[in-house]
Amino acid sequence: MKNRLEIFSKNRFIICSSCNTMRATGDFYVMFKLGNAYEELFYNEITKDNHWATCDECCGNRFVDRVQKYIDN
Repeated sequence: MKNRLEIFSKNRFIICSSCNTMRATGDFYVMFKLGNAYEELFYNEITKDNHWATCDECCGNRFVDRVQKYIDN
């Protein structure tokens, strides 16, 4: 599976895997910077390479909810 560094470093625009819109790479900054936390919390849901490309707007609330569940467990 490609990592996000490969996906993000080679593209100026990326299609978000959640909302299916083409967005500038900068719209993925927060998700990209989450580093291994994103992989750990969403690993079982990532079924193909483009699942790494989720824009900040789409992943932000899901990530916060998932962190809360992770902390609660």
